[in-house]
This record gives sequence, C-alpha cells and structure tokens, in this order.
Amino acid sequence: MVLTAEREAVLLARVAQLKRIRDSFPDWLTTLTIHDDDPIAPRAIPFRPYSFQMERALAWEHGASEVNLKARQLGFSWLVAAYKLWRAAYHGWTVAYISKGDVEATAHLRDRVRYLWQHDRGRIAVTRSNEHMMEFASGGKVLVFPSTPDAGVQYTFQLVVFDEFAYHAHAQANWASIAPTASAGGQILV
Repeated sequence: MVLTAEREAVLLARVAQLKRIRDSFPDWLTTLTIHDDDPIAPRAIPFRPYSFQMERALAWEHGASEVNLKARQLGFSWLVAAYKLWRAAYHGWTVAYISKGDVEATAHLRDRVRYLWQHDRGRIAVTRSNEHMMEFASGGKVLVFPSTPDAGVQYTFQLVVFDEFAYHAHAQANWASIAPTASAGGQILV
C-alpha cells in the first residue's frame, strides 16, 4: 500500500487529535457524547460543557482537589464520569468512586462511565470489566464502591471521588482511609 500525501496528512491530523485529547481534558470533553435525561426516550447528544464545567475541568486537569457544594442537575455527574475515564484510560490512573450505596455506585459506572466509553469512537481499549470495575490498556482502572467501613482500603488511588458525601453512612471511616491519597499527591473530589 502506497501512502499518498493526502492519506499521510489525514493520519498526521488524527495522531495530533489523539495527542490533544490525551493531553487536554477540556479538549477531550468537547468530543464526547452523553445521553439526555429524558426518562421515556433518552437520546445521545453531544456534550457541550458550560463555562463553569470547563473551569472545573481545567482545575482538575492541573491537580486541584476540591469539595463542591452544589445544586442538583448541573451536569457534574457527566463531568466527573468523564474525568475519571480520561484519567484512567489515557493516563493509567487508579480511580475510586465511592457512593452512598452499591446501587448508586454500580449505576454510575454503568450509566455514565461505560456510556462515555461506548460512545468514544473506539479510542479507548478496555482489558477487563465487571459491574464494579473497568480496566484499560493503559493499566488504569475505575473502581466503584459503596460507602462501607473499608471501602477502597486495599488500593492506592491517584483520584478518589466521593459522591453525595453527606449521605455516606461511613463518611468518617472512608475519609480516614482515603485521605493519604491527597497527601501522597493524588486528587480528591467531593
């Protein structure tokens, strides 16, 4: 097969795009497809982040840990799911998502992270997957846990996300076991 100048230009542009989305979380966000929240007939729609979401995306990309006290329905579930996927798949991070219960944790992995992966146009290779974990060719993993006294204690995480932390039955124990993540240079998002 002969590589024409036109084909070479297409391939080089594709490589540049892949590098850009690997290196820039905000850039990757603009390539994603999510689903709307219509309970009867949800449909795939392009993710069009609001300016405040892009501000958070840039801060997280640069390593900010933070506590967000927010109203509901601001699109943070999609933003957080995308960030976890981006860090695990493109950067080899081990990521924890700790929710108030097992149903919420597995639903987040299934309904958000897996959905993003399935609609990412084949750029991300998954090596193992079950209802509590996705592992990627990069070596990164997204693991989900319910809030239990020992959630995630056997792992070393680069990113920990506590969802609806005010409702965690074991918040104090979870925080005590996960806090070393931040002191070792990792990120915590609450």
